[in-house]
Amino acid sequence: MPILNLNQDQQVIFPIPISVVLGGTGASDAATARANLGLEYASRIGEPTIYGSVNISGSKAGLAGICFPDALGAPVFMQHNSFLMNGMWSNTVANASGGWLWWYKQGKFQVNSLTNANGEYIALDKSLGALPGSPSESYPVLKTDFSYLYFSVGEQFSSYITTAGGYVSVSDFYRKENVEEVDYQDILEKVKYLPVCKYSFKGSDPKIKSVGTFAQAFWLAFQLGGDLDTEEDLPIQPNKMLAASDVAGVCLAEIKGLLERIEWLEAQIESFLVANSG
Repeated sequence: MPILNLNQDQQVIFPIPISVVLGGTGASDAATARANLGLEYASRIGEPTIYGSVNISGSKAGLAGICFPDALGAPVFMQHNSFLMNGMWSNTVANASGGWLWWYKQGKFQVNSLTNANGEYIALDKSLGALPGSPSESYPVLKTDFSYLYFSVGEQFSSYITTAGGYVSVSDFYRKENVEEVDYQDILEKVKYLPVCKYSFKGSDPKIKSVGTFAQAFWLAFQLGGDLDTEEDLPIQPNKMLAASDVAGVCLAEIKGLLERIEWLEAQIESFLVANSG
């Protein structure tokens, strides 16, 4: 059974029929395949006809890789010799209306839809110039050419980020349950004792400052985000993290509490003026 060498220490044995397909007919093509793919053995035979078969391609448009000719789109796991690129593509790559591709090249892992439209790709990129505006740096970047970057968790639509950096999360009434009214005055009193400080994060540049409260104090005041795990001190405990939606909700409740006080004071002033108008 043919063996494909991954490196000096590992080998993968294919449990399905394999044929080695080279772009030419000479012995040099077999040598090219062995060199490019790290094969122990390569020779030229005909196209496979068995369902589930695999081709090992050694000289196909500058590519060396493993073909799955009976799969949808005839995908190829390949190495592109000219561009030092590794990845997978389907044969519909030549058709602008379809196809797909994933590849790794010089610090970038990218998945393409090959539709020649906005939203063509999504990438994990740490190559030089990965972050627009920083051509000489190699920042780790999650990127796409679409106007939004969407997130789905638990097979639900969760949120998206806009080109301008706005983060928009789901807040649909019909996605919520156990809805309760809150006491605006109670929240206002709790906010009064909530610490709000300027600080730097440990390990960061001390000149970089932020303003905010602390997750422990916020949880003690409002106990949002779930119960504490009393048996294990985990970094994802609700008293160590803050949900932006909870902070925004508390701020809205605080504003409504202040409005209630203002309206009460206005009513008191009006009553006093009426009583003393004569």
